[in-house]
Amino acid sequence: MLVMQFLTVEVELQPTPKALQQLILAQLQAQGQPLRWAITAIAPDRSTATVEAVVMT
Repeated sequence: MLVMQFLTVEVELQPTPKALQQLILAQLQAQGQPLRWAITAIAPDRSTATVEAVVMT
């Protein structure tokens, strides 16, 4: 049975947008199949980005 799940993850900022996208997808795929995701906040003082996503598990 497939279940949609809402996740919030925090990732380290990367030197390039492509590297950031790859890191986000890798972390989300560890939780399930990503359906959609968005960066919702950036904390420059901690060098992190908050990502909200919907995945199928």
